[in-house]
Amino acid sequence: MQYAPGDLIDAVTILLPTGGRTSVVAAMPETGATVVLTRDGVVVGRGAQLDDTSTPVETTPDAQVFYGTGEVLLCSLPGADAPELDLPPGIYQAYAVLPVTLQQVTEADGTTRAVSDTLVLRSQPVDVIVEAPRD
Repeated sequence: MQYAPGDLIDAVTILLPTGGRTSVVAAMPETGATVVLTRDGVVVGRGAQLDDTSTPVETTPDAQVFYGTGEVLLCSLPGADAPELDLPPGIYQAYAVLPVTLQQVTEADGTTRAVSDTLVLRSQPVDVIVEAPRD
């Protein structure tokens, strides 16, 4: 996939596993996953979560796809204002990252229990090519 600096990336997906359970109820951000861009194993770009509101979602062993969005912009250190700088041209790896808080699991034997584990799910990487800025 090719993107110009500042473009929106919205094609990275993440499959939500249930870990062999019949179903899992987890609170997830309503805005979905966030795209994180890396280069040589270092995070260099990240989409901002527009809203931290979460909604409980029930997942089953069937494949469930959640989309991630992000921008082709340089990210900042935690707590610092994000610079409005384009990423340099080149090849990057994009990951969809989805924080979830488990609320309830139903095991294969039918037993249900409440849980409160927080997990961060990550997709497989997708190569993204950032083009040189157009003059």
